[in-house]
Amino acid sequence: MENLKGIIHDIANKLAISKAINRNLSNLLGKDHKDIIRLKSSIEESVKLLSLLKEKSSTVKRKLPLENILTIKENEFFKIQSLSSLYDIEIEYRNDIETDAWVNLNSYSNDRILCNCIENAKNAGATRILIEYKLKESHLQLNIKDNGAGMNRDVLERIGFGYTSQDGEGHGQGTQVIRSMVQELGGSVEWSSIEDLGTCCKLKYKLENDLEVINQRIKIISESEKINHSSTAISGKKILVVSKSPMELGIWKDFLNGIGANTITCEYGDAALNLIYRDSPHCILIGKEFKDMSSLEWLKIVNSESSYNKIPKILYITESDDIEELNKYQIEDIINYSHFDDKKIFEKIECLLKKKKSNSEIESQDYQFKELTSA
Repeated sequence: MENLKGIIHDIANKLAISKAINRNLSNLLGKDHKDIIRLKSSIEESVKLLSLLKEKSSTVKRKLPLENILTIKENEFFKIQSLSSLYDIEIEYRNDIETDAWVNLNSYSNDRILCNCIENAKNAGATRILIEYKLKESHLQLNIKDNGAGMNRDVLERIGFGYTSQDGEGHGQGTQVIRSMVQELGGSVEWSSIEDLGTCCKLKYKLENDLEVINQRIKIISESEKINHSSTAISGKKILVVSKSPMELGIWKDFLNGIGANTITCEYGDAALNLIYRDSPHCILIGKEFKDMSSLEWLKIVNSESSYNKIPKILYITESDDIEELNKYQIEDIINYSHFDDKKIFEKIECLLKKKKSNSEIESQDYQFKELTSA
C-alpha cells in the first residue's frame, strides 16, 4: 500500500499545479468564464476523490521489509563487482556504515533498483558510476551518480512517470520501475541532472527505531535459522512465488530461503508457466495480481493442465480482500499477508508439502500394484 500512497502524493502534486494554472487562466479570462468554472469544479472533485482514496488506503495494513544495514552491505559488495563486469562499466562503491541499524529495505528490491539505475546510466553513455550510502538520523540515503549525457529540465520533470526519454528512443520505464519500487518500500526518490555532465538518483529509506519491532525481526531471523538447520519437509524444496510486487517477492524470498527452501520468483504469469515446466516446483505461492494478468485468470490455465494441477497452490491475501471473491479460486490454502505470522506460514507450507509427498507415495504404490497385477 506504500506504493499507492506514493502515487496519491504524486497525483496531489499534479493537482496543485493544475490549481495554479487555473488561477492564472481565471485572471486572464475571468472567474465567471464557463470553462474556468468547469475546470475548477473538476479539480475540486478530483481532490475529494483523492482524499477518500488516501483515507481508505491508510486503513490497510502492509508488511514492509526490515533488514540490518550491515547485512545488506555484506551481501552487496560482491554483487556490485558482478554488475560492474556485466554492464562493462566502472563502479565506485562507498559504504562506510559500521553501525547496526534497521531499514525498510531488502536485498532483492535493492538489487533490482541498482540494476535499473546502472542500466539507465549505461544507456546514457556513462563510463563511471558512484554508489554511495549515507546513514542519516531518520533514514538511509543512497546516492547513485553517473557521468552520462544528463537530462534537460523538461525531461527531468517527467522522469519516473514513464515518459519518453530525452533521446526519444526509450520510454522512461526504467525510472518508472525505480520510482514504483522505492515508493512500495515506503521510501522516496528524486533525480537531479545537468546536461553533458551526468545524473544523480537520490533514494531515501526509513530507519526503524522501534525496539519492539526490531527485536521481533531479530527473533524471526533466529527462528528461521533454527528451522533451516533442522530436518523439515521444506528443506531443499523448490517454491515458486508469483506476484506483481517486487517488494513482496523480496519478503517471501528472504523468509523462504531462511527456512531452507529454494525460492524462485516471478512477476509475470506467462513467464511463471515456463518456470513451472522448467523447474517443477513443489509448491506455488501467488498474490492477487501479476504484471500481465490476475492470478484468477492464471489459475484457470494452470488447473486445466493435469500435471500442473497436482502442485499445491497457496494464495496470499490482505485484510482488504473480499472473502466471497476468494471462493472462485481453486487453491489448497490461503495465507493472510497483512499478519505475516512466520510460524503459521511455515506450518501451512510444511503440511501441504508433507501431504503432497504422501499422495505421491500412494500414487507410486498404486502404479507398482497395477504393474504387478497386469503382469
